[in-house]
Amino acid sequence: MIRQIVDRINEGMDFSFKETLLGVVYPVFNKSTFIPGDRDGNIYRDAVPNDKKRSIVYWEDYGTIKIFGSPRYDRFQTTVRLIVWMNFKKINGLTYDECVREILSCVPKRIGNDVFIIRTGMQAKTPAIFQRYDYRDGKQYVSPPYDVAAFDFNIRYLSTYCKELVKPSISTQ
Repeated sequence: MIRQIVDRINEGMDFSFKETLLGVVYPVFNKSTFIPGDRDGNIYRDAVPNDKKRSIVYWEDYGTIKIFGSPRYDRFQTTVRLIVWMNFKKINGLTYDECVREILSCVPKRIGNDVFIIRTGMQAKTPAIFQRYDYRDGKQYVSPPYDVAAFDFNIRYLSTYCKELVKPSISTQ
């Protein structure tokens, strides 16, 4: 469910320095190196920062808990992190703070009546942001002309128990 919610959020993310916008990524083992990938093990080579890109934006899933249950529906909360890597050689005229404001303005506070997106914090700008992956030198991705921003969110949503009614078959014979 969280992948579909993140995809909906990404659909509305329209910021001036957007280049590579991915959904939820996970650490994937490949040839002794962890790089971002999807749950099925497909590798996102696009998620590896390099000097040819303006930005890379992706989400990390930090787990889901059930916060309320009833006979008709459950309410869940998933903790996610939005990672925004920026190459200021390619981003002309914007400061770090302007980029952060622009990104945050793209994340909605809610989707419909059942999905609520709550920003819970911002990570310090350190190589620790990339700790889930084994990039050769994470320090280079937070040193000029590059920078990174990481925001934590709780996404709360409902899951209903929809059951299909089975009508008994009626024989006409």
